[in-house]
Amino acid sequence: RLRYIHLIRDGRYMAFSANQQQYKNWGHLYELDSGLAVPLQRLHFWVKVNMQIKELADEMPDKIRIIQYEELLSRPEEVMDSLFKWLKWEVDHTALLESVNLEDSKSHTKAIDIPEVLCADIQRLGYSCN
Repeated sequence: RLRYIHLIRDGRYMAFSANQQQYKNWGHLYELDSGLAVPLQRLHFWVKVNMQIKELADEMPDKIRIIQYEELLSRPEEVMDSLFKWLKWEVDHTALLESVNLEDSKSHTKAIDIPEVLCADIQRLGYSCN
């Protein structure tokens, strides 16, 4: 049975990341506000893509699971337990967690003035607009 696990990271990180391949490949498919500064256009792209995935996940919670990268960092055992239960896998994830380097990403997010029109969706995706 096919399932999709979507790992999401704070959109502010993506907006300023050097890796813009997804935005370059797919940004033209979305109606983005061209009046926004480039980082805000990237954030707008992030919002649109992730809201589509959230809507699908809400419709098909048994097939699509969204995991926040920051939650994985702050509560790895709880997130992995929940994921493995969703997958119906009986796995001792202790060794897995010990072998993975979970670096703290919070210091990488940058302050950005987020337009109100994007803020509601950002909050629906589980992130703050501050």
